[in-house]
Amino acid sequence: MGAGKRDKQVILQISSVANNSIGVSTETWHTVATVWGGVMDISGREYWGARQIVAEAQRVINIAYRRGVKAEMRALIGSRIFNILYVDDPAEAHEELNLLCREVMT
Repeated sequence: MGAGKRDKQVILQISSVANNSIGVSTETWHTVATVWGGVMDISGREYWGARQIVAEAQRVINIAYRRGVKAEMRALIGSRIFNILYVDDPAEAHEELNLLCREVMT
């Protein structure tokens, strides 16, 4: 994708799970960093699942290199949520990261 158009504010988050006083697990997302990035569409599809039409889209978010970005994280752009599937450091040059994501369609 290249560093070209990083015109979107991207919030990187990581989750933690904690049990409350009655033992119910709760997932909480915590912001790790806010960076500038660009989004490129890869693919999209709709299918019938759980008695409803489900939309799914894969995107690549390009950001400047940042140590510690992992597939267990998610990215937010405005109200859009992207689950990170894979983190690519092209040519291992530590200049940029391409985050292969699945956009959560609600």
